[in-house]
Amino acid sequence: MAHKGRLRELPLVMRVVRHWSRWAREVVDAPFLEVFKVRDGVRKAKAQLELNLASDAMNNKGFYRYINQKRKVKESRPPLMNKNGDLVSTDEEKAEVLKNIFASAFTGNHSPHPSRANGQHVGDQGVKVPPTVREDQVRDYLRNLNI
Repeated sequence: MAHKGRLRELPLVMRVVRHWSRWAREVVDAPFLEVFKVRDGVRKAKAQLELNLASDAMNNKGFYRYINQKRKVKESRPPLMNKNGDLVSTDEEKAEVLKNIFASAFTGNHSPHPSRANGQHVGDQGVKVPPTVREDQVRDYLRNLNI
């Protein structure tokens, strides 16, 4: 008989547990809810981007646009040259030049590579000179601050 009494109380217990779990989620998970929403938004944006890329690749115009962008990036790289300044054509020569460039980072022999020493290339941003600021400009700026 006592067992039947507990079964009658079960809906009340379930309601109390449900209300408590809702309250606990609101109080405890509130700081993490924003993080969850941001991550969910990023995930959805990535999925939408991939969907757009896939749908653009379905037609020829989107496909050739993608190929031309890759070609432009590849053409903007300067050609590899050895220490004498000769263009490198075979894979073995390219591997040797790249090995020497990467090894110089660890050995400390930082000599300019001929492909960069010849001047600017396509895609270079040029020499950027840092802006000059005089002392009187700083004083005037600090004097005019509204604090």
